[in-house]
Parts: sequence; structure tokens; C-alpha cells
Amino acid sequence: MAEKKSWSCMSGAVLCVFMGIFLQQPAASAAVDCNSVTQQITPCATYLTQGTPVPLEDSSCCQGVQSIYGDATTTEEIQHICTCLKNEAINYNLNDRALESLPSNCGLQLSFSITKDIDCSSISL
Repeated sequence: MAEKKSWSCMSGAVLCVFMGIFLQQPAASAAVDCNSVTQQITPCATYLTQGTPVPLEDSSCCQGVQSIYGDATTTEEIQHICTCLKNEAINYNLNDRALESLPSNCGLQLSFSITKDIDCSSISL
């Protein structure tokens, strides 16, 4: 909770906008939906918008990222997570390098990187 209080006003505003858009998105799967993805990466808002500070593997940001990918067990779920993150990146012009490096900064080795132009349907487990 103390981390949330230290966010800048801009990060808080970006988060509110993320939440507003993804509350309206339909879920592709009962296990993973954009609301869940958004909630899990909320602690990463400063990093994703400003590119700093780089999250540590034991941070709440990385715990959320690890949870998102750890909960996904099917190709459809991974593709849906990709789509949620890609939409956030496009709609809010997230920092490209931060978005691409977030999983590896959090100790995850993925076979793909989330970018604004990724074809999420091409991802498979």
C-alpha cells in the first residue's frame, strides 16, 4: 500500500484510464480477462509510463507480472494477455522498451515480447 501512495499523480491518472477501458472489455476466458491483467500490472504503472525505476524481481510489480503469466495455461489465455497488454500500449503510448523488458526484468523468459505491433494470434505455448 505504501508503494501506491508514492505514485505520481500522472501514474494514478493513467491507471484510472486503464481501468476504465478494460472494465468494458469482454473476457476471452474465465481464467484471464483484461481487468485481471490491468489489476496485476497496476504496480508497474510508473515503470510502463516513464521507463524507470526498473522493477526488482521481488517487487509487487513483478509479482503481478509473474502471476499473470503463471495463471495462463492455454494458448488462448496467453494470446488474450498479449492483446490486453498490446491495447494498453497503443492506447496510452506506453514506453516501448519498458513494455518489452518487463517480463525479463521480472525473471520470466517468454518466447515473445509485447510490442505495439505484435500479432498476438501468432503466439503459442
